[in-house]
Amino acid sequence: MCRVVNHLTLFSLKKVDLGSNDSGSRESTKSSIIKLSEKAFYLIFVGALFDVIAGFLPWGIDARVYYYLPWTPPLLTLDRSAIFLEGSTYVVASLSIRVAAILAWVGVILYEFVKKKLLIPRVFILVSIILSLLAFSVFVGMNFIFSWGFYIAVLGLVCKSVGILSDVLKVEVILEERQE
Repeated sequence: MCRVVNHLTLFSLKKVDLGSNDSGSRESTKSSIIKLSEKAFYLIFVGALFDVIAGFLPWGIDARVYYYLPWTPPLLTLDRSAIFLEGSTYVVASLSIRVAAILAWVGVILYEFVKKKLLIPRVFILVSIILSLLAFSVFVGMNFIFSWGFYIAVLGLVCKSVGILSDVLKVEVILEERQE
């Protein structure tokens, strides 16, 4: 009896033969292997995109008033209830998320166009993750209800973190389903 694994790729589902099933019983096992290390670039790319989007959206809301980080382009804030936050903590959050987005994109470009096994793109992405975490932690300490920009920044942080970890650790997820 042969063991066949469904290999999930980005665009298709492939079957891979893993050899014979040693159990000798009538039950068969279907497995799906998801190689996250092959999808690491896409996760990092989405995380970098989320960082850029988060810089343009409001990070806080209070009584139908949206609070934007300093230096948000005014063309995107046509809402009359928009308030630009001032103060050193908001400047730190604003600079952190913007520099994190720039470093993430530099890391994505280096990751794609330079040899993928080099350490340099990973360092840029790691520094971007640290800066996103700084922006997150600074804004958590404020007394606002979080809005879209904050949540998008958290999604970007998670995507970049999972992407870089799966790239470094070569993570594979194997889903097995037993059929009798």
